[in-house]
Amino acid sequence: MKRCIICKQSLSKLSGISKRGFTLIETVAAITILSLVLVSTFAIAINIRIQLLAQERRLLAQQEITLVRSQVMARLDVDDVEPFLTARPNNPVIIARSSTVNELLIDGSPVSCETSAFESLCYVFEDEYHFQDDIEVVLGLRTQSGGIVLIEITVRVDYHVNRSTFVEGVVFVTN
Repeated sequence: MKRCIICKQSLSKLSGISKRGFTLIETVAAITILSLVLVSTFAIAINIRIQLLAQERRLLAQQEITLVRSQVMARLDVDDVEPFLTARPNNPVIIARSSTVNELLIDGSPVSCETSAFESLCYVFEDEYHFQDDIEVVLGLRTQSGGIVLIEITVRVDYHVNRSTFVEGVVFVTN
């Protein structure tokens, strides 16, 4: 009968030990595999939740900026805005809500609603929106052949980290 040199027992007794349970290496390997599966599952679940929230915010943002575009198109005083835009060919005007009451940010600079050519748009930004601090209205002037003048309206909002959406509209200017 063969004997183990280290523990002075017969090898037949030692071989029975491995049949009774798992070795430490087998246990560590099983825990590692199980951990990888669980971490991957949670990462996928979190990513799905983030995408779902972003999609919900996008739908809400789309509804709000569509409403803002409709209000801008209804309230825009073309007679006041057209000379301002004509003086800036090929340079659109970016209008945003200011943190100060009765002010708009026009190209990043605060302008009083009472002295601005965009006074009619102050009322649009008075309404409460979920994304009211992130909404921008961009106005541009385009002259078409035949003397047709268009005021292009783009309403843009950042609704999630590094994600934005926009809607566009056009107002025809008649002379």
